[in-house]
Amino acid sequence: MNKRFSLKLRLTLPTLLTALLIVGGIVAFLSTVMMRTTKEEALSKAYEMAHRYGNEIDAELEVAMDAARSLGQSFQALKKSGHTDREMLNLILKENLEGNPDFLGVWTCWEPNALDGKDAEYVNAPLHDSTGRFIPYYNRGSSRVEGEALLDYEKPGAGDYYLLARNSGREVITEPYLYKVGGKEILVTRAAVPIEHANRVVGVVGVDLPLSKLQSLIENLHPYGSGVSAVFANRGTIAAHFDPSRLGKQMRDTEADMCDEHLMPFAEAVQAGRDFIFSVYSKPLASDVYIQTVPLTIGRSTTPWGFAIGIPMKAVLAGPRSVMIMAIATGVIGLTLLSLFVIWTALGVANPINRISQKMGGAAQEVSSAATQLSSTSQSLAEGSSEQASSIEETSSSLEEMSSMTRQNADHASQADKLMHNAKTIVGEANESMSQLTGSMADISRSSEETFKIIKTIDEIAFQTNLLALNAAVEAARAGEAGAGFAVVADEVRNLAMRAAEAARNTSNIIEETVKKVKGGSDLVLKTNEAFKQVAQSAAKVGELVGEIAAASSEQAQGIEQINTAVAEMDKVTQRNAAGAEESASAAEQMNAQAVELKSMVLDLTALVQGTRNGKGSADSFHAADAYAPKRKPQLPSLHNKPHHRKALPAQTEIRPEKLIPLDSDDLKDF
Repeated sequence: MNKRFSLKLRLTLPTLLTALLIVGGIVAFLSTVMMRTTKEEALSKAYEMAHRYGNEIDAELEVAMDAARSLGQSFQALKKSGHTDREMLNLILKENLEGNPDFLGVWTCWEPNALDGKDAEYVNAPLHDSTGRFIPYYNRGSSRVEGEALLDYEKPGAGDYYLLARNSGREVITEPYLYKVGGKEILVTRAAVPIEHANRVVGVVGVDLPLSKLQSLIENLHPYGSGVSAVFANRGTIAAHFDPSRLGKQMRDTEADMCDEHLMPFAEAVQAGRDFIFSVYSKPLASDVYIQTVPLTIGRSTTPWGFAIGIPMKAVLAGPRSVMIMAIATGVIGLTLLSLFVIWTALGVANPINRISQKMGGAAQEVSSAATQLSSTSQSLAEGSSEQASSIEETSSSLEEMSSMTRQNADHASQADKLMHNAKTIVGEANESMSQLTGSMADISRSSEETFKIIKTIDEIAFQTNLLALNAAVEAARAGEAGAGFAVVADEVRNLAMRAAEAARNTSNIIEETVKKVKGGSDLVLKTNEAFKQVAQSAAKVGELVGEIAAASSEQAQGIEQINTAVAEMDKVTQRNAAGAEESASAAEQMNAQAVELKSMVLDLTALVQGTRNGKGSADSFHAADAYAPKRKPQLPSLHNKPHHRKALPAQTEIRPEKLIPLDSDDLKDF
């Protein structure tokens, strides 16, 4: 094991880790097996309870269907035998309701004239309506058995209790609906059975069954103490539920918190009469819930219901979790006792070794202190000389750079001075050229004005020629045919005069624009000439300043050269001092080497017994030993790279550890 760990830890850790792995493995294995077994038993129990209570609920609904079927068979036999007295049939219905206190009502509805052909005689009679059909309905709506006529039996939706059985010829269990009894609304379903005669349905008989008893069963059914259950009709109406506020509502609207993404498949499974199993996290129960659903087929109906039972896995696994916690607590107590015993044993082994290590460490410390005192002075001197030499070297380097830069600045200033003289000459020449350009543009302006006068004269001549041509044309017209040829010539002359006048005007305009531009250019040349004069003055001043800078830079370069020579002399003195310091430090280093070796052996023994703390102990101890050893001799820089020779040192007397740390048999008596 790594020396970072003490002897006590190396004795205790393997034992404790092995015990921890064994105990932890056993607890984890037993917990996993127990959890899996308990979960399998819970799922099996959920399956068994779903079918057992499903059969019980189915039997409760079958009672109403069986009663309706018995009444239908009785009425069918009476019809076949011709005994169709309405009073007798009413008496049978009433006595059947009175004999079954769990029923809310019994009823029958016959097709027109299908019972006795006497519907016309019973129009608006008691228990009849305006059709005279046999439609009595006996119920406990007012807390006692009373009869009345059925309503809306031919109306789709409201009359499905009659229409579905009549049209299909099969037994029907209707969706639950709310019915007020004694001022209180209760949930009711109807079991309807068709009455056949001569291979056709002539009527329907039914029983109204309140679902309050079914709701009471569901409310008291709590698997594992907090389990839940519910009964759903074929189209999703909630017939019974652990939450009474959801009765009569659609499961698609209320069961999202219990089904999550399984809601639609769940509703489809109920409608199709299939088993459906799923697991989901339930917010109302704050637990994962395993839900088992079984179909309920009532009588010969084709609209099965569904019964669902939910097992909360939190409650199922509560027992195994308690056992697991007890097992973990027992393991922790056992490991604690084992740890105390192992630590007590390790202390009995490590303490004697620790005492010897402390004695050796004290002796080694004294040797290191003595060596340190010897090397401290030499080391300080060597470090001071090294730092001084380094500073001198940096100063010399900086002075060299300054000297080089100063010389470079002087050269640049001299070049700039020459360039400024050249610039002054060029500016003077440019100024003279601009003056000549100004004179030339003035001459161009005067010539343009003279040309403008000539063009104006040409324009006047053209105007007079045009007038003469007009007069000639008038005279030619007066002369008639004799002046026809002269008229043509006069007309051509007039045209030429007009074209000459037009050309003169265009030329005049162009010359006028040219004169304006020449005047503008002349103004710009004058301004430019003035600017060149100012530039020439500035260039002269800059040249004077650059000359002064060049002279100053030359003087600075000479001063820096003198300083650099003085620094070189200082470096020679520092090198001689550093050589003496190195020789002294070397002697101290040889003496301290023996102390470091002894300290290293003591640290090895200490690390073996005590180990390291937080991963630092051993390293910190070695660093403490290194603190007593002299640093490596600093490399002294030299401006001239001159080698120097160290004087020979006398041979050192070897220091043996046994002379410093005498041990006898008494120190080992604990072993």
